[in-house]
Amino acid sequence: MKSKLWIVSVIVVLVSLFSMPVFAVDPDEGVVPGPSNASRLKAQSLKPNVFGTGNNILQIPASSFVPQTPGEWNTAYDTMAYIHPTVAGYLWTTVTLPAGANISYLDLYYYDTNETYDVNATLRGYYGGDFWGTAPGYTDFATVASSGYSGYGYAYSDETSHTVNNDVAYADGYQYTVWVYFPAVDGSLQFKGVDIWWNRQISPAPATATFSDVSTSHPFFRKSRHWQALAYQRGMRMARLDLTVMSPERLWPHSSHGRSDCTGTIKKV
Repeated sequence: MKSKLWIVSVIVVLVSLFSMPVFAVDPDEGVVPGPSNASRLKAQSLKPNVFGTGNNILQIPASSFVPQTPGEWNTAYDTMAYIHPTVAGYLWTTVTLPAGANISYLDLYYYDTNETYDVNATLRGYYGGDFWGTAPGYTDFATVASSGYSGYGYAYSDETSHTVNNDVAYADGYQYTVWVYFPAVDGSLQFKGVDIWWNRQISPAPATATFSDVSTSHPFFRKSRHWQALAYQRGMRMARLDLTVMSPERLWPHSSHGRSDCTGTIKKV
């Protein structure tokens, strides 16, 4: 009798495990623009992911912005979070991203019925005032503006490539901000927020090769070194990368490098 109960219990557990929902993100699923703005959008690589080197999006709503000059108080637009200053000028906010991230786009969510002026946003980094007393200054990395005067819209900047450097004191880094400029304040120009497209990167090759049989200039060196770092994090040690056995497609099945004569194997020891 006990034997039968044990078998039934095992079956119930197995059924429960296999019937549990699985949550996953399909990295090959593209971004599908809405019909209202399909004509002004370009394909921006893959669907945003929270892992790997795929695109991520940092959303910064208008409620995070403050006036550059006291007295430029914001007014809300029909409770839908669109705002504008009451004095012509700038609103600005802080941008926080991890060091080493690559920034590719700055996007603007706007309302524009002004036939003369546009609302525009700029991603700006401030440098200087560091350990060596470098004079302060700033660099603009991306700019985007509203277009036309038909009302609500979404605009994106030209593609850029900037690696985030947060070490201002010792390594020529930046403190990052976004500025939004309003040349008109009668309510014809407003915005709901901005977003920044960014992605993680694999670190550059070091001066000395990690593996004696793979030079730092080899097209797969950075990925093999990245594999080694991941292996150490999981309690494994990679003995070597022997470029004679396993194909790159098996090592990195999602690689965009395509086929190659280079082969290799990774040993767990």
